[in-house]
Amino acid sequence: MVKSSKLLIINICIFILFLIQIVTGGWIWIAILSGIRLPLFLIRIHPINGIVLTIFILSHIYLNRNWIRIQLINKKL
Repeated sequence: MVKSSKLLIINICIFILFLIQIVTGGWIWIAILSGIRLPLFLIRIHPINGIVLTIFILSHIYLNRNWIRIQLINKKL
């Protein structure tokens, strides 16, 4: 698979995982404030999704390491 295709897939996954993290975090926050009892699934998926999101972000950084390196070298000049 070409690097750009991998990055496209990873970027889409990061976006979806980020949306899931926002929605589940918002539900948990509202439930804590209002005293509503949440389903166990919602409580379990939030930290698992956070771990998966972190892995995808790290892989995104890894695939873009050359671009990041070039940008940092240009800033020093």
